Amino acid sequence: MARLATAEAEQALEALLKDGRVIVLEEGQKNSAARLLAARHIVVLEKERLVELVRQFHRQNPLRNGISRDILKNRAGLAVWVFPLLVQQLVEEGVLRDNQRVLALPEHKIRFSSPQAHLIEQILQTFRTSPYTPPGVKECAQQLGEDVYQALIETGKLVQVSEDVVFLSDTYQEMLAAVVEIIHANGAITVAEFRDHFNTSRKYALAFLEHLDRSGITLRDGDNRRLRSRK
Repeated sequence: MARLATAEAEQALEALLKDGRVIVLEEGQKNSAARLLAARHIVVLEKERLVELVRQFHRQNPLRNGISRDILKNRAGLAVWVFPLLVQQLVEEGVLRDNQRVLALPEHKIRFSSPQAHLIEQILQTFRTSPYTPPGVKECAQQLGEDVYQALIETGKLVQVSEDVVFLSDTYQEMLAAVVEIIHANGAITVAEFRDHFNTSRKYALAFLEHLDRSGITLRDGDNRRLRSRK
């Protein structure tokens, strides 16, 4: 009787799968019959709820690129093994955009008001005028407002390398390329050499090189920085 019940249950399940009332969220591992199943209407409802949570975040934070996975997971309250599967489906379906560490609706774009855009252009011009000794993080945040400043970081217009030091993205890329070239030519670079090459101060030179250390690009060896070997 037990075998008959099992067979009947399997037949019933296959029928539900066939007519779409039950769907497979995740196939079992190789050589395993285990599958993660869920009722279709529950999956649809939970995916709609995730999208609405992202939409609410955009309304509340219009100057942010998107919501982090951790924040969305906490707000959704879904099981840890269900959440990534639903998010992956939404991304694959094009309903959500996976923007590095954050999730967003495809149509979401950061839009600055005219006064904000004016302030941004003013401070970016200051960065262009003094690319290697630019305004500090605190000054930028005070002039632009914290939300606008963070938006410039998130959109990649500015790159913050330390608690106090931030560079224009183009300047950052230029300096990075120069550091790599100098190390290739000389075997290493020091803070003093960086400072003299860019005619900047030790504050900016040290902040940039320590950032490269933390990013795994360079490795400190006494007073020298060498390129970290890539395996």
